[in-house]
Amino acid sequence: MKSFAIYILGCKVNHYEATYVKEKLLENNYQEVNFNDKADIYIIFTCCVTNVAESKTRKYIHRARKNNKDGFVVVVGCLPQIKPNDFNEYDLVIGSNNKEKIVEYIINNKKANLVNNDINNKFEDLAISSYPDRSRAFLKIQDGCNQYCTFCIIPYSRGKERSKNHVSVINEAKNLLITDDLIELFKHPKFGKNIHIPVQSMSDEILKLMHRPYTYEYFKERIEYIRSKIPNISISTDLIVGFPNESDELFDITYERLKGIKFSFVHVFPYSRKKDTVADTYENHLNKNIKKDRVNKVIELSKKISKEYNSSFIGEIVEVLVEKNDKNKSYGYSKQYFYVEIDGIYNIGDIIKVKISNVNDDKITGEYVSE
Repeated sequence: MKSFAIYILGCKVNHYEATYVKEKLLENNYQEVNFNDKADIYIIFTCCVTNVAESKTRKYIHRARKNNKDGFVVVVGCLPQIKPNDFNEYDLVIGSNNKEKIVEYIINNKKANLVNNDINNKFEDLAISSYPDRSRAFLKIQDGCNQYCTFCIIPYSRGKERSKNHVSVINEAKNLLITDDLIELFKHPKFGKNIHIPVQSMSDEILKLMHRPYTYEYFKERIEYIRSKIPNISISTDLIVGFPNESDELFDITYERLKGIKFSFVHVFPYSRKKDTVADTYENHLNKNIKKDRVNKVIELSKKISKEYNSSFIGEIVEVLVEKNDKNKSYGYSKQYFYVEIDGIYNIGDIIKVKISNVNDDKITGEYVSE
């Protein structure tokens, strides 16, 4: 029995596509092993959204060859799509098309570079039937992007927007971890206490340079509207600091407005210069120390605001989806998407009621509440 190992970097789309490949290999009697172990086949789902992600991707590609110099190494996704010639030494190179051929080529030991510069605008329907070993499932219904934000490489690496047929979406959803109880939960008016809305900047001048399709005031109005309809909802965001031409004054505007909106948490990134994007041609790129300082400043603010938000739930009862358990403790995400440690062992995949008892900087704890 041949063995395979998969390493996934980047977005949830990669997780979905990797699950498709894993499912098909298991169906063909391949055995999955840990990526750090010796395997017959290594498959790396790559990311190029930042320079750090690209560097990390290359590290794991090299590690695969080091783990087994005779192994069949497959490099998949965004990085080979934009830099196909960088990976000619590897056995199978797949960009943003032809992912349905991965298993076929592995089984037949076929070596090729299948990257096509003209990304197919047809949605590649990689339907899966189960999500083993996970308490949450992803359902891919759209790929690509038409926004062409000036800082982003994704429209070039994944192509234009294209969507899965709606009938296929419904059929696939019926086959995943979708129980009657979960369907009832979806129908509940309080379902969905977390929403993630990337703002990227809160300066109109920077938003315009980014080619984001809104102003700060419009964004703020939408946040206020959502909160008026769903009290206590958790709203998180993505933020890029150190974008070209972001002066100290413009960063301060974003920083002060972050204080006002009070996201439940902020994923903050230093601007990562990417070749072939519009922003790469801009003047006034900032040095890494300025970007690092701004990242740290936002992180500290986000921690403070997150703790205030999470602390508001002390003494409250929340619903938690159990995702793992260990040493008489269970762990999972609340409906508001904060991570909770619970005394006792509870079934993975169950949604249980938990009374929040304590909030520290790095841990939220609670106790199970019986029905």
